[in-house]
Amino acid sequence: MAHLVPLRALDVKHDNGKAYDTILFNLDNVISIEKSYVHSIIYTDHNPRGIRVMESLDEILELAKK
Repeated sequence: MAHLVPLRALDVKHDNGKAYDTILFNLDNVISIEKSYVHSIIYTDHNPRGIRVMESLDEILELAKK
């Protein structure tokens, strides 16, 4: 069964860089997660450039445990 968690992903289509869309993210597809200055960046096989999310590494870990 997939490990789905809701995360707030940065909407790169907005110019201000502060708009977020809630997405249901499958943690089974994650290669790595890195902390950046403002966001956490999730790398997957399908998106090697990374997806920037608002949640911290600790928050993602807590969501994964539920």
